[in-house]
Amino acid sequence: SVLNASRAVGVAPRIALRIEFDFDRADLQPAGTAQLQELAQALMHPVMQDYRITIVGHTDEKGDYDYNMKLSQRRATAVLAELVRSQPALKGKFQIQALGESQPRIPNAQDESQHALNRRVEFTLN
Repeated sequence: SVLNASRAVGVAPRIALRIEFDFDRADLQPAGTAQLQELAQALMHPVMQDYRITIVGHTDEKGDYDYNMKLSQRRATAVLAELVRSQPALKGKFQIQALGESQPRIPNAQDESQHALNRRVEFTLN
């Protein structure tokens, strides 16, 4: 499951999901869309009712800072749109954060497979 909910006291659920994107793109790939539909369903679970989710967009370091900030914003917005399209009751549960290239998963990426891991959207629970 994309949602790891723990019954332990004081342990928050965690969204174990990373949506990846093609170079210079903010549109969802079919695998990403399927993952988001599963996530939207999981977010309807009662254990999630008190949480807000931050959708965090990232880019690789190709391109300039301003462009990458806007691209990471578009990626997070695309994810938000799919989650709400899949489960309209989730509207209002999300906020977006655009980080551009500032927090790479693979610092100093050398090849395309490493750059691809940096082009992503991740989730945090609040």
